[in-house]
Amino acid sequence: MVGAPRGDEAASRAIVDDASAQSGAMSLRWRMLEVALITVIFTAEGAWPVPDVNESHYLVKAKHFWDPTFAAGDFFLESADGHVVFYALCGWPTLWMSLSAYAWCGRIITWIALACAWQSLSSVVVTRRFLAVLSAALFIVLQRNCSMAGEWVVGGFEAKGIAYALVWFALAAMVRGKWMAAWILVGLATSMHPLVGGWTAIATFVAWLRWSRASVSDRYDWRAPAIAGLLALPGLIPVLTLDQRVDPQIIAEAARIYVYERLPHHLDPHYLIEKFVLRHVPLVAVWFLLARLGRQRGDKLGPVTDVANVAFLAAVVGLYIGYVGGARSPLAAVLLRFYWFRLTDVMLPLGVALYATAQLVDTWRRRPLAAICLLSAVLVVIAMNATAHLRDRLSVSVPRGNGIVAYADWIAACRWAAANTPPNAIFVTPRRAQSFKWHAGRGEVVNRKHVPQSLEAIVEWWARLCDLDDGPALMPHERDTMRHEWRKFLKNDDKEDVRKLAQRYRASFVIIDSNVHVAGKLVYQNNSYLILRIEP
Repeated sequence: MVGAPRGDEAASRAIVDDASAQSGAMSLRWRMLEVALITVIFTAEGAWPVPDVNESHYLVKAKHFWDPTFAAGDFFLESADGHVVFYALCGWPTLWMSLSAYAWCGRIITWIALACAWQSLSSVVVTRRFLAVLSAALFIVLQRNCSMAGEWVVGGFEAKGIAYALVWFALAAMVRGKWMAAWILVGLATSMHPLVGGWTAIATFVAWLRWSRASVSDRYDWRAPAIAGLLALPGLIPVLTLDQRVDPQIIAEAARIYVYERLPHHLDPHYLIEKFVLRHVPLVAVWFLLARLGRQRGDKLGPVTDVANVAFLAAVVGLYIGYVGGARSPLAAVLLRFYWFRLTDVMLPLGVALYATAQLVDTWRRRPLAAICLLSAVLVVIAMNATAHLRDRLSVSVPRGNGIVAYADWIAACRWAAANTPPNAIFVTPRRAQSFKWHAGRGEVVNRKHVPQSLEAIVEWWARLCDLDDGPALMPHERDTMRHEWRKFLKNDDKEDVRKLAQRYRASFVIIDSNVHVAGKLVYQNNSYLILRIEP
């Protein structure tokens, strides 16, 4: 009589356990489906021809890190490394893969990691199926159209994409109250990309001070940020040791070049103010409205809200530094080179996307008709942006960062150089060119896109540009108005001047437009480009 109930109880427990297992398996399958759909969205956003805007910069550096004979003698590749962890951990496949295959593999892995991180974060806020997919699509739309400083997350393969995946996982851990895990992830993100992780660490510290009180196990556990600091050291130490004992004049000049000449579209408030007012301020207004509604509902996004608010506050401080210091102020340049506007371009679209989906669920419970109208409007906006993006994508068959005319002829010239010149040959290339090392595997005297990381090298980079060009390096908005500008010394008929400049930078070849006349021995020609050898 006693054994029967026990048997029934055991059978019941087995049935419950089996049901739980089936429910967990079903939940896992739904999560995997959501991750797959989010990955498709991210792939549609970032699947541009290789090399993408920054891939010709970071991936050739990663290859040279593992194979110093690649483009040996190149000024940029042999300058100090600022992303050592990324190069060390992610560069080894270049030893046996082509750069194009390496870029695509890295992109896919990064997009899957970002999709997993987004699904993990979104599922904490909204548990309904497929709303993570909706919020991911909305994030892409907002990030593409409302950024002020041009920061992006989903795109080509570089350290930044991996760092943001770690940051999103950290945000999900914060919302769950797992602060030790969050700090570990922030530390790893900082090691992978010191700027992305560093700004996130500052914002995380503010959120931790406020919200870790709710966690009994992690309440003000100072071991967590300490561990994060230790994990960040492999990425921070190379950056912090780049510019030890540098002359103050070099620091000021390098900052001026970096902020006002090379990257004003990311760093200079005077350059960014129009986008801030027209694109970012409306997003900020929506953000504060949705965040207030979320607090009233008791949403779980408190730590994410604090991180986003700190990100926006950093942007405000950056604007203050730029405008109080004055246009092209040396002191402001030294401060502005730390990318004050980077995190707000990511965190505010993220916060709006998550809060908007939570608001949609809440509205659906109370006013289904209004929720249907709201959902329809969101889907229309997403569809319109997807259509525009698809149209742009189909109209582009060359890499987005390319400024070269007649790209097929450019590839042919690069391939000839790869097959017919010494591995350590140094070339003078068109100043709009970004992919010479990618396709030819040969070094360049200087490249407008490939700005070094150390301060002394930045000054040298600028001197080389000014030595070879008719003016400063081309900014992105100047490409269309100066399509046919070429190196000034290549227009010089004085053979001795050409030889002196080539000798100064150890250059033995130049690639020029086929219509330009210059002293040198012709070794290759196609419809658009010539390759000349400059005799010593």
